[in-house]
Amino acid sequence: MAQQPEVYQNIRIPPIGNLNNRLASAAKDQIFYNLIPESIVNKHTGGTYISLIKRGAFVADTTVIAGGGAGRGIYYWDKTGKTYSVIANRVYADTTDKYTLTTSTGTCWFCEDTGPSNTLILSDGTDLFSISTADVVTDIVDGDLPAGPITPVAMNGYIFVAKATTDDIHNSDLAAPTAWTSTSFLSSEMYSDTLVGLNRVGPYVIAFGKLSTEFFYDNANPTGSPLKRQDSVALRIGLTARDSMALSGKTIFFVGNAQTGESSVFKLEGLTPSKISTEYVDRILINEGSSLSSAMAWICHHKGHTLYVLNLSSASRTLVYDLDEDLWLDWSSNSASAHVVLPYNYATQGANGTILVLHNTDGKIYKLDSAVNQDTAGAILVKIVTSKIDLNNDKKKRLHRFMLITDDESSGSVTLDWTDDDYGTFSSTRTLDITTRPYANNMGYFRRRAFRLLHSTNAPLRIDAIELNYSEGEH
Repeated sequence: MAQQPEVYQNIRIPPIGNLNNRLASAAKDQIFYNLIPESIVNKHTGGTYISLIKRGAFVADTTVIAGGGAGRGIYYWDKTGKTYSVIANRVYADTTDKYTLTTSTGTCWFCEDTGPSNTLILSDGTDLFSISTADVVTDIVDGDLPAGPITPVAMNGYIFVAKATTDDIHNSDLAAPTAWTSTSFLSSEMYSDTLVGLNRVGPYVIAFGKLSTEFFYDNANPTGSPLKRQDSVALRIGLTARDSMALSGKTIFFVGNAQTGESSVFKLEGLTPSKISTEYVDRILINEGSSLSSAMAWICHHKGHTLYVLNLSSASRTLVYDLDEDLWLDWSSNSASAHVVLPYNYATQGANGTILVLHNTDGKIYKLDSAVNQDTAGAILVKIVTSKIDLNNDKKKRLHRFMLITDDESSGSVTLDWTDDDYGTFSSTRTLDITTRPYANNMGYFRRRAFRLLHSTNAPLRIDAIELNYSEGEH
């Protein structure tokens, strides 16, 4: 029988999909590092055009203290045009040392009282402080202030704090953040629980416990707490990681649990909760074990996307959820050409929408700059690993050409290798020049193949598709 001639075929594969590591590590399956997905929907045809773009760079902006120290919190206050940060036991206004705390570790929370007092409130978990527009820091020493005030929120002229290890929400006197009354509190006791932290959305103070979440509104009560419980919307969802809370508009994102076992990432949109983590993300959270309670998060609007950035210390991994695309990816910092967790646990929006982040140890504030393509720490390590591609059959395929579809804004080079044995071993590396035509020829036979692409050039990158030119055998 005469041999059948090879029939050449072309297929274009979208460059993006949801993170789907079967393990808690990034050793196998599809993963994307230091990228942002973008999709354009054609409303006439219903088709979707998807690209991947490189994230912006973390660029050193301000050295607050030479020699560094533990970064504990950051807040840009537009009333003064200054950025306030806590490093070790010192409070800074921009680079000016303003106050010494009795604590030197742990998160410090800020909230802004926009009422008549016009103050910035700071809590280090042990004490509560007010900061005036003249940068005078005052320790609030009222004897009726509860011990261990955490996660302060401001609403309608009051400052509310959770009293650590209790279910009590205390409040300041009206329009007087330094004055407190012993009877001005109420308990979040619809469920037997201990408060983990407070937040606020619109007219509601939200009390997160270990096992539940309750909502309170200002009922203008003449005595005691001004708050009244919104009984109809109490939730059996607790807060697993206090510092995973991040607010965007009227939506709070957090790592929590629904009393059904393992933790997940939730969003609380108004008063309605929903789970946003996938089973693959949940698997990574599970692997954190007890370290999950130390997960840290912040939120930013970057390159047209709103992103929830979640740092996991045990995995040394930063997971990023793109709210606009409903996709999870990984970001990382470069440590000797290896991916490690981003070294920024706290962020704030600075002047003109600039995203400022406080380094965990080096005493510097960095900005996330869309126009820069290399971090101060070194090259941004862009990495794409695809799922195993079999082109919908188990026949033996011959790959004649691999081509990366990019645009004229991209430059530099990409290295390419591949695996045919379930990510066990990878081929030798080929280098594709993006500035010419990034392709490779004569790439052998396979049945199921995954590709790995690496880009570390100080240059922009946008990937629109992967194109494969191949032929199939009969078996």
